[in-house]
Amino acid sequence: MAKNFRILSKEENNRSVRIQLRGDFDGTSAHELANMLNKYDARYPQVEIDTEGLKSIDVFGLDVLILRLKSLRRSHARIVFTGRFKSNFAES
Repeated sequence: MAKNFRILSKEENNRSVRIQLRGDFDGTSAHELANMLNKYDARYPQVEIDTEGLKSIDVFGLDVLILRLKSLRRSHARIVFTGRFKSNFAES
């Protein structure tokens, strides 16, 4: 994981959780985010991921996240990306 990467999460209400990404996003960061999504996916109908706090995004990290999300057992959670890097995560 990038040394400065952090994930902050906050339950907005019983129906959603907001995850804030901070720092540099790389392959290990992608695994950490995927693990958190796996945990929250079963508990909340909506998961919002705020990318505003990211400084850089490694293409390999995006590829890892896409593969991990495809392999996760998905419930009906809707994952919404927000912030200035939301378009980078659009294919996730």
